[in-house]
Amino acid sequence: MSDSLELNAEFLPKFFEHIKYAGYRGDLYNLASTLIDNSKISPSYFKSYEKVIIEYFKSDLASNIDDNTNEYLFEENLISASELMKNFPENSSYVSLLKELSKQKSSYVALEAVRILLSIAIKVDPSVIDKLASDKYYRIRLYIF
Repeated sequence: MSDSLELNAEFLPKFFEHIKYAGYRGDLYNLASTLIDNSKISPSYFKSYEKVIIEYFKSDLASNIDDNTNEYLFEENLISASELMKNFPENSSYVSLLKELSKQKSSYVALEAVRILLSIAIKVDPSVIDKLASDKYYRIRLYIF
C-alpha cells in the first residue's frame, strides 16, 4: 500500500473512538473529512457516530464560550467537525448545529460555518451575513464565497 490516504482509511476506524479527547478531535475530524472527500472511506461509516459527534460538538461549543484559555483548540475542533458534517447535508441535526455555529461571537468561526453552509447549498440567516459584512476584515472574505 503506497497511498497514505489508503493507509489512513485502514487505520481511522481503529482510532476514531479517540474523538472523546479534545486534543485529538480536530485532527480526527479533519482526517475523516479528507478521506470522505477523496472517496477512501464511505460517509456511511460515520452515521453510527452521529450522537457522539453531536455531543462533542455541543461540548466544544460550550467550552469555546466558557474557556478562553483553550479558545483556539475548541474553535478548531468546531470547524473540523463542521467540515465532517458537510458530508451529510440531509442530516437536519448537523445542519442545525452549523446554523447555530454561524451565529457565534467569533467572526472566524461564524465565517467558516457560513462557508460550509453555502458549500452545501443551505440558506444562511441574512443577519449573520450582515454581521460579518460589517467587519472590515471579514467583509472581503465573504466575496470569495
